[in-house]
Amino acid sequence: MSDVRSNPADYYFINSLEWNILNNPRSQQKRLITNWVSMHPTNKSSLRLSAFYREMRDDIQIYRFTGAYPRDYTSYNNLDLVL
Repeated sequence: MSDVRSNPADYYFINSLEWNILNNPRSQQKRLITNWVSMHPTNKSSLRLSAFYREMRDDIQIYRFTGAYPRDYTSYNNLDLVL
């Protein structure tokens, strides 16, 4: 878990904040998922099948929370990139 701390005063006085980014203590660290598969169909074949897959999960980005009470605010959030 990342070392992100939340200050309750930021939420108590959210109406007086101007364009500040609030910390999100629930954010997770970014994960990199890598898979590699290689196989020979038979022992006598010269054919080799290989596949590689890489995916990034829980990427931390700035996110605008709209419709939040008592007003909209900006914070960090985990979002997955779709390429």
